[in-house]
Amino acid sequence: MKIEEAKKWEGRLVKVQLLDGETYQGKIMDVCNEFCDKWIVYFDGNLEFEGDEIDSIAD
Repeated sequence: MKIEEAKKWEGRLVKVQLLDGETYQGKIMDVCNEFCDKWIVYFDGNLEFEGDEIDSIAD
């Protein structure tokens, strides 16, 4: 998933499916580029995922 796609979901309650099939529900608090080549999705509740782990984000 591209960072631009994930940024559209900031501040919204969503379901995130990871490439390994795990699904998480929560509010995306922030999408930021912490490193030169990776970006991170931060959820409420201290969950975070690197962009290359995410398969999809949906309502």
